[in-house]
Amino acid sequence: MLTWLLRLEDPRHLWIKHDGSPVIMRLRLPENLTGPQVRHLCLADSRLPIKVDVEIGEWHGGAFDATLAEIHCLVRPDPVRFKRRAPLTMRG
Repeated sequence: MLTWLLRLEDPRHLWIKHDGSPVIMRLRLPENLTGPQVRHLCLADSRLPIKVDVEIGEWHGGAFDATLAEIHCLVRPDPVRFKRRAPLTMRG
């Protein structure tokens, strides 16, 4: 199920939100995330969430059991580049 990752609490807990839903859920993964996954997911912010594919299980003690299937890469816009203009010369 595609969801939006809002925040990475630690290498084992995630905060997510489904598209169009007002509910924010806390998920617990069965094992810690790998180093590259943590580096990618720590960029998540409520203003710039990351799309992830998770399978959500049962509720246990403050979080849903879940498995992370896939992380979809962020598409960041290219920076605006301006053309260089030739220097102005004095004409007489």
